[in-house]
Amino acid sequence: MRTCRYSSQKKYSDFYRIPYLAFVLFIISMSISSYGQNVTQKTINDMAAQANSQIKGVDVGGATGRSVIAVGRNLMFQYDVIDGWQPYKGAKETLISSIKESGLGDFYYKESITVTYAYHTKNRPPTLITIKPHEFSSIIFELDEYISIKGHPKSKGVDLRIKPPKGWLVEEANGPNIVKKFTYKGATFSITTKDSDTFVTRSGYKERYSDESRIKDLAESSIPCTSGKLIDYGLVTVGLHPAVKVEVMCDEEIAGTKITYYSIAWGILYEDKFVLLMGMGNQTESEELKKLYTMVAVTTSFPEQFN
Repeated sequence: MRTCRYSSQKKYSDFYRIPYLAFVLFIISMSISSYGQNVTQKTINDMAAQANSQIKGVDVGGATGRSVIAVGRNLMFQYDVIDGWQPYKGAKETLISSIKESGLGDFYYKESITVTYAYHTKNRPPTLITIKPHEFSSIIFELDEYISIKGHPKSKGVDLRIKPPKGWLVEEANGPNIVKKFTYKGATFSITTKDSDTFVTRSGYKERYSDESRIKDLAESSIPCTSGKLIDYGLVTVGLHPAVKVEVMCDEEIAGTKITYYSIAWGILYEDKFVLLMGMGNQTESEELKKLYTMVAVTTSFPEQFN
């Protein structure tokens, strides 16, 4: 398994093989075990200094460790390489996979640490491979088979089908209105049903919420926290029915600890029912969660409308 190539001398193409990567990962792993979680900037600087002392000047077949430095929350590993060196296609993916396998991916992700590999030659600018924290996320963008809430005691008579994320736990939820929830490592996607006062057609709902102020009022009233920032909202279509989409970043205090989490919801205006699809999770994962939760929401269907 290699992440670089050199056209004429095979030994040089081997310098960044996984054994060497494992050596560097071991150094950082030792740093992490010493410093623990929730690292400060000083801790990151100390980790970089420790790794730097281990790899500086180390020759690994055509590449020499130059330094490891911390620039903010960015750990930069620098190497001097021979002229003609270049990373092969897929090198970044190999790095990400190897770092995840080492267990460091979760650490970089949770601590919002960017990792950059810089390869220096004499005759051209350095080649950079940069891995952002969200790229270490363990989220898999695959969906499972459809589940149905038809006949569920809390469904309010709603016949809805939806695909949960693959590998997520599908379970019953507490509360009188939450029908199902999907959970995975602290992230949650729930399905809630409520009765509305009157029956309204799809065209009727679209006409009612053609007024921007009404959409905003509904969006603001649905923020799931006491202190939150409305990121985005709008009238969309889910399962052929009008729905108000709301994105929020919430601040909460739990047992004296302040946490920030991301939430995206679709309030489906379904005849005389209100169906709420809501996904929540860590702020750091917001980019990935938005993509995944949108994939889930798009699979929503109401089979009885086709009968």
